Amino acid sequence: ESDLDLLENEIIEAEQKINEKQIELAVLVNADPVQFKINTEEPLLSAIPQIDSDTSHQIQMLKFNLENYKSKEQEAKSSWLPDFNLRYKQMEKYNEIMIGISLPFVFFWGPQSANKSASAERVQAELELEKQKRTIDSGKKILVSKIESYKKQIDSLKQKLIPRAEKRVKLVRNLAPRDMETLQNHRETMEALPELKMKMVEYRLEYEEAVASLEKYKGASHE
Repeated sequence: ESDLDLLENEIIEAEQKINEKQIELAVLVNADPVQFKINTEEPLLSAIPQIDSDTSHQIQMLKFNLENYKSKEQEAKSSWLPDFNLRYKQMEKYNEIMIGISLPFVFFWGPQSANKSASAERVQAELELEKQKRTIDSGKKILVSKIESYKKQIDSLKQKLIPRAEKRVKLVRNLAPRDMETLQNHRETMEALPELKMKMVEYRLEYEEAVASLEKYKGASHE
């Protein structure tokens, strides 16, 4: 009886908070607080987003850097090639053609050093790109696994555990407890139903948080 009295006080407190929120919402929508009522419906679970790791913002940036380093490497390699230049000069009595050529490989240490540095940067960029891909893929798989696990537990609660608990509640309401054992069973049955409903709410929150984390990959992607 004492426990029931405490629960009744908690219910009264919860109802008061609901009334306060309804009044606040009525003020926001410019409605009469007395007549204003809210009809709530259980929202559907968010769909699992399909994410392509290659379209994420981080991968796109690393790909851009890799192409930049490839261009630098190509430029460094081209510095080994000789540089030709042609000049034509026309005079009254004769024509003059001059061909010039520069040989950068005569002083090979300059181009060679630049070429090695550019190649090392390109290799480092490739490794960083692959590492980031693996990181995103593994993170995505973990989140998808969590989402699927929460979905199964929510379905089990909604389709099996909660309906069974509701049936047990109906049964015990029609049975008068005659001793301590049946009284304890009665109490456990009545407590089990709200506990299962709270557990489903917790799983729904965890599910939506995992979906939101997975959506971050999609939200940072390029169209």
